[in-house]
Amino acid sequence: MPLPDSISDLPAVGRVDVLRLSPEATFTYAAAFVDLHADLRAACRAVLDAVAESRAEFGPHLEMLRYHCVAALGTLNLSELQREDPDGWSLPPEVSDVQDSILRRNRAFVGYIEEIVALARESDVEVLVRKGLPLAVRARGHLTAREPSDIDLLVKRSDAARLIATLDQSGFRPKYTRAMEGLLAVGGQNLGDRVRDIGGDIGRLDIGFSTSYFDRRSGFDLPIDGVFERATTVSVGGVDVPVASEVDFAIDVSAHFAKDAQSLLAIEGGYDLLLYKFSDVARLARRLAGLGSLEAFTASVHEHGLAKPILHALWCARHFDPKCVDDGMLRKLASGIDDFSYLSEFGRSEGYDGRWRGADADIVARTFDHTRMERFSGQSRLLERALRARLGPDGQA
Repeated sequence: MPLPDSISDLPAVGRVDVLRLSPEATFTYAAAFVDLHADLRAACRAVLDAVAESRAEFGPHLEMLRYHCVAALGTLNLSELQREDPDGWSLPPEVSDVQDSILRRNRAFVGYIEEIVALARESDVEVLVRKGLPLAVRARGHLTAREPSDIDLLVKRSDAARLIATLDQSGFRPKYTRAMEGLLAVGGQNLGDRVRDIGGDIGRLDIGFSTSYFDRRSGFDLPIDGVFERATTVSVGGVDVPVASEVDFAIDVSAHFAKDAQSLLAIEGGYDLLLYKFSDVARLARRLAGLGSLEAFTASVHEHGLAKPILHALWCARHFDPKCVDDGMLRKLASGIDDFSYLSEFGRSEGYDGRWRGADADIVARTFDHTRMERFSGQSRLLERALRARLGPDGQA
């Protein structure tokens, strides 16, 4: 199967055919990407002017921003537009309220990241912080561009038990029931995530552990020893946080996008295609280009046989940000792939042979179709299979 025309013929920005979307969806897309594309300002201004003139309420638009996890990014972008032109932009008070709240929350989060990294060092365990606030700084250059709900750590499997014991001594407890841990263990990544009640704006601090960027059922892998050898730090709120290299970090975020986009469980949960994920992939691709690291990124992807999931992520991201990566780079990533039908498949790693067809094959439309999870509800039966895999024929663990 040849490289699909859609790789080369994606719509130009400003022509994502936003007119076919609801007003809330149009505004959500525009607010999330307006810092990258000035021609989306008109879509933002149309809503904000209507709100200022009491012809519309801002609440539904804010709810859509929250649903797609871009309330932080969208309100940051709008706030910066107002700072550039105070007389030209009238923002509802909710915009500054959201930014103020996120700034307080994320400053507290920085302190907790510092604490967790320090606990790991006390246990002689090396950890890298994935996504979250380091991603906000790398992809958007601002602490309030994301609103993390947890702290994701990359850790070597041999070190995990030691770190978990240290966290438990510091007031953490298991996050999941044994049944749910059985479900997550099917993918081979869950090591026993931990939580601690902390009150305040955050309420509960969740710590997630991974030993790989990929679900073991996927057949893909990026050797973790190499990731730790190439690791670096990034300043987050004045704290030096250990993270993967620029290239490995982008592979991690792209791999996570591809996994969720093709997961039946994610579709059922409604988090397979959320706008923040497209933004993350697109912005990191732009960052790599700015650093002159796209060639190194492509070389690493091919060296480790990761072309399919990474191409999938960038192909999807280009639907919302066609300038994040050019045709030549996509074609380099696609080199060696002779069948692109996988781009429309889902549920394969979960034993479900699904394929997007008709209107569902349109990524933009599907992203804003919140009924998709209802159409597939109950199809995965992953928990049932997970428990069966963990129990013997006599029903005993």
